[in-house]
Amino acid sequence: MKSVTVNYQHIAWAQQTARLSTARALERLGFHQDDGGPLIREGLFKPLGHPNPNAPKYFSADYIERLAHDEKWLARASDVVAAHHRATNGTQSQISVKHEFDKTR
Repeated sequence: MKSVTVNYQHIAWAQQTARLSTARALERLGFHQDDGGPLIREGLFKPLGHPNPNAPKYFSADYIERLAHDEKWLARASDVVAAHHRATNGTQSQISVKHEFDKTR
């Protein structure tokens, strides 16, 4: 008799709604909730419709599932997020160093 392996996580994912919030979509892709902005700005993460910049964004579950299995996309997205964090952390470091310098005067 042949053993059958069932991927329950995939079945649970398939039963989700067709439209996912930004937080749920990013969670599925393994990114932090704050990483959505840079990904959307760089055109790597496209919401449904044409939402205003300050409006909630929703994503197709099928689209997110395809991205989750696309190694090249995941690598590019990871690079965009890393670059964003480098730029943000570099700016914060410069500001805090300048602030400390101003205190010593």
